[in-house]
Amino acid sequence: QIDTVSQSTEMFLHYHDIFVRNAFGNYGDILKEVSYSPMMAEMLSFVESRSAAYVLFNEGRESRPDENYAREIMQLFTIGIYMLNEDGTVQYDANGSPIPTYDNTDIQNFARAWTGFRRHHRRGNWEGYSHQYNRIDIMHLESVRRDQFPKMDLLKGFIGDTYPLCEDLPDKQFLRKGAEYRLLGSHPLPVFHSEPTRWENQNGLTRFSPSPESPLFNLLCGPDGSGNCQFTPRINVKDNLECFEDECRLDNVRLVKIEDVFYEYIKPPCVELSFYPSEKLRKVVDRRDMALCLHKDINDGALASCCDGSNQQFANSYCDFTAERVSWKTSASRCQARDSEMCDVKNIRFLDTQCDFHY
Repeated sequence: QIDTVSQSTEMFLHYHDIFVRNAFGNYGDILKEVSYSPMMAEMLSFVESRSAAYVLFNEGRESRPDENYAREIMQLFTIGIYMLNEDGTVQYDANGSPIPTYDNTDIQNFARAWTGFRRHHRRGNWEGYSHQYNRIDIMHLESVRRDQFPKMDLLKGFIGDTYPLCEDLPDKQFLRKGAEYRLLGSHPLPVFHSEPTRWENQNGLTRFSPSPESPLFNLLCGPDGSGNCQFTPRINVKDNLECFEDECRLDNVRLVKIEDVFYEYIKPPCVELSFYPSEKLRKVVDRRDMALCLHKDINDGALASCCDGSNQQFANSYCDFTAERVSWKTSASRCQARDSEMCDVKNIRFLDTQCDFHY
């Protein structure tokens, strides 16, 4: 008897399988899987941990992210509480005291890195269906709940150092060498991007679907001799692909629909700075009037919203598919092509409901 409330065992056995799978692997893989496990997040209480800014905005009170896992992953799972020599002996300072590996400031800083983790909703085909939340599948990150500010490491560098800046990624990265696509099957919602769960069964949404003549379609379909698609779980682009027809006007994709099957594009890791010169910034506002400033060259933050000049209270968002993301340059060109101009972001009401976020 493991779970005294529901008499369930499957979620604990599923957690145990992490160590079975990685018994002959590396410790980093174990830490990653453990950290994304809803069972660990419940045990060490960082599930549903939210940034201080999110709590202040939504609840009007001051709060700090949960520090439990940030502490235990160092103290119990990795580096311990004292610096060690190569032979495993403790390092001491000039006064003969053990040198600590971290302090409370480090814990508070790292706690911000464990914000935004959420469990998926319950699903069928597992023992704990009676639970409100899914305790089997790995958690997902919800960006609005996650702390948005830089986080230092223990060596006084920053998490994200050595990664490229997002604005420096090449144009149409989704067609470039190294681009990665993961199979979702018939499920229309992405795993690594955030979209409203209500979209799963909502009619009227459109998804990017390349032409059958497109090199991207051919790569993701992987047709056999009879032309039938042989969908591969994970695909990496080995050479740059030529854009085809409508693809050439796109800046970015998240989901790609091939016949009735969906792939999710996985953007390569990159860094967005917290502060840019004002002339480089664009302001993104969503339907809840929450604002975010992004670099104008980053193409995954918002959509084109255009006003005709005489009425700045209503906007048309010209997207090629639901929740398309474009750069500032593309947004401006789409408005100009329709004899419109970029809207003032305040008090905008949408005439088109498919394009969700806007400038």
